[in-house]
Amino acid sequence: MKFTSSAANKELRKLNEKLSKLQSLEEQYSVFTVEKSEDVEAVRPAFNFEENYRELTEVIEKIRTTKHAIKLFNATTVVGSTKLTIDEILLMLPILQERKRMLSNLSLKMPKERHISRINRASNFIEYDIINFDSSFVKNECEKIENLINDYQLQLDVTNNTVEFDIDY
Repeated sequence: MKFTSSAANKELRKLNEKLSKLQSLEEQYSVFTVEKSEDVEAVRPAFNFEENYRELTEVIEKIRTTKHAIKLFNATTVVGSTKLTIDEILLMLPILQERKRMLSNLSLKMPKERHISRINRASNFIEYDIINFDSSFVKNECEKIENLINDYQLQLDVTNNTVEFDIDY
């Protein structure tokens, strides 16, 4: 079957929900309690363990096949003009987001700021924290990284919603 990455991930969620349901049924009905005077067959729940087990095994195999196909797709599909695979972008995004956060925090610093020391509060010395970087460079780099993140995310969305791959069940 042909899937986009988005559709394959939705299919994977459905399969995981089905797996959870089948596991719950197995757990709930594979053992039941009867009173000594009750007829076992009269109170036996309508549950076929073998049928449930077979279906559960099929769902597990579909989950494995789907996850493997998604991982192969992510590892081999180049995203738009980035020259990076989906996997590489997924690895880069958190790194870029952390770098952007750090640069953003630096960009908020004043060139010269009064240093308030908790240790020397009674001291007559006045100290200053002075930035040791070009604030315009930091702001510019922060903006570049933000644009790169947005570009990666947009191209990733297009790829995930348009490029198809096969999943053979």
